[in-house]
Amino acid sequence: LSYDLWQERFDADATVIGRVVRVNGKASEVVGVMPEGYTFPSRAALWIANQQDPIRTPRNEGVDTQLFGRLAPDVSPDQVQQALAPVAAAIKAEVGQQAFNGHFEVVPIAAAFIGDEGGTLIMTLLVAVGFVLLIACANVSNLLLARSAYRVRETTVRSALGASRSRLVLHMLAEGFVISAIATVIGLLLASIALDGMQIAMDRMFDDSPTWWKFAIDYRVAAVAIGTAFLATLVAGLPAAIRASRPSLDSLLRDGGRMGTGLAIGRIAWGLVVAEVALACLLLGVAALMTKSMLNATSADVGVETGDIMTARVGLTAGTYVEKADQIRFWETLVSRIEAQPGITHAAVTNSLPGHGTGDGPVSVEGRDYGDDATKPFINHLTVSPSYFEAFRIKPVQGRLFDTRDHQDSMPVTVINEFMAKSLFPGESPIGRRIKFDLAEEQMWFTIVGVVPDVVMDEDGAIDEGVYISVLQRPERFMSIVLRGEGDPRSLVAPVRTALAQTDPDLALYWLRTFDESRLIRTAGFRLIGTMFMVFAGVALVLAAAGLFGVLAFHVGQRTREIGVRRALGADNRRILRMVMRASGVQILIGVAIGMTLLPLMGRALGDVLGEVSPYDAGIYGLVVALMVAVAIAATFVPTRRALKVDPAAALRYE
Repeated sequence: LSYDLWQERFDADATVIGRVVRVNGKASEVVGVMPEGYTFPSRAALWIANQQDPIRTPRNEGVDTQLFGRLAPDVSPDQVQQALAPVAAAIKAEVGQQAFNGHFEVVPIAAAFIGDEGGTLIMTLLVAVGFVLLIACANVSNLLLARSAYRVRETTVRSALGASRSRLVLHMLAEGFVISAIATVIGLLLASIALDGMQIAMDRMFDDSPTWWKFAIDYRVAAVAIGTAFLATLVAGLPAAIRASRPSLDSLLRDGGRMGTGLAIGRIAWGLVVAEVALACLLLGVAALMTKSMLNATSADVGVETGDIMTARVGLTAGTYVEKADQIRFWETLVSRIEAQPGITHAAVTNSLPGHGTGDGPVSVEGRDYGDDATKPFINHLTVSPSYFEAFRIKPVQGRLFDTRDHQDSMPVTVINEFMAKSLFPGESPIGRRIKFDLAEEQMWFTIVGVVPDVVMDEDGAIDEGVYISVLQRPERFMSIVLRGEGDPRSLVAPVRTALAQTDPDLALYWLRTFDESRLIRTAGFRLIGTMFMVFAGVALVLAAAGLFGVLAFHVGQRTREIGVRRALGADNRRILRMVMRASGVQILIGVAIGMTLLPLMGRALGDVLGEVSPYDAGIYGLVVALMVAVAIAATFVPTRRALKVDPAAALRYE
């Protein structure tokens, strides 16, 4: 038992050791209680020994297991992988290339829980954070360059009084480090608050996240943050510090008055704005691609009406209902008893709900020569009760649905979706054609008897080829219950408990949720990552707009006298506006061009993470360009308005 379960269900009774309790319908002896806080591999509350017979249990019918091992001293993962190679080869020889590629991958436990796609997402997030940091550095560098222009006289005087160049550079950098230290403390505080929110979100949104996933700032994270802040301050402040450390009387006289534009400052600032716009454009494009992928995956429209659906899960645990006939009888009895309960109008069972992910595998169509197994279509498949289609209000497009004619001893039949009918049987009727599931233990041919509208099966929100199999012909051990009835869907839970108790009192319901709640939990990862990308993109846009605004404001301020002269010579608003917009337009166009050129490369790097979203999506490209132009116009509004209001008389006296 886990410590929490021992406390809650057994009142921390020390004599619980040796007591016999029922677990999964079987008498089980309690042999131990784990320490407080221990759970493995994720949120388990109790542990039972694996009672499967590995010799008698067919490979495809065994309970899914995860393998964990502790490396022996001085043994590397590569050595373990080499030792497992003969085992992998033996399995491949037994089940074939389609079922197993003949390769085991030994990975750290944390990497195993995150997965390949999770690792790609984390690296993409890290790159996105890096982009935001670079944009911020460019912003600060531009501000410091502008500030150094206003301090030309100060640095010239310091230099004339004997200050060395290194002293001037250190003086400028020291100011930046003081501000950076304050900002780092505030940033770590905000990060701690954000991570607390992340921990709460993970606990609420995810079903079975490991308890050892802790989102907190430790000394390593703090050290990286402080080191990054130090480096960012150095990178952002060095151009301005070097520029300010090279004052001369000649430059002061050339620039005139208290400040000096300096062509070098203008060129550096111009280049930094281009970099800001390019990075913001790139990050915005990646965020848009990820957001579209997230919306595809989390869309409430899975092809069926779900607002009044209640769901639950029940499983036939190992060692029970060994024969397929017993499993079929159980599911048939359970559905009929649920339908007989008051308040319930429709009930069905399925091994996976729409949009929740499902099994897939290679399929052969009778009469077709594929040559190589790799060319066979990979098809999603669902096991459902005959009442499934009525529960989800799905009507056949061609042929018929499952009915009483389809049972264990009758001809195996299947129903396919329209997408599969069009892709595998273009220009012909699929009714009567036969398909075979190549990885199934029993190599039988299923006759297609019906075609139904497309319903999302996978959690990525995409429509793929899909087939339905009757639970009365090919049962599964773990199934989800689908309910529709009168009033609030949650009110249907009690009748289902009653029906299950009548069918088998040793089994229990779990995952009691409305369909929409279940879908939200299933797609929580997509929503979390998509939200983070949108936040990063928003920050990048704000920073880019602020940088553009700062540079243009500085540009207009430096050219105030020139604008006044142009005014005095008769220049109208249109000419002044053209002069200011030319200063920003070229930077924006070059930055957008660079960003949009790099976007396809980033999109391809994301690979399968984007799902069905193309990294060359023209709509997203147009949206990014339009948004960047809109932000640029907004950022240039105030400086432009200031330039148009310059009074010639005042400008000629301006220093």
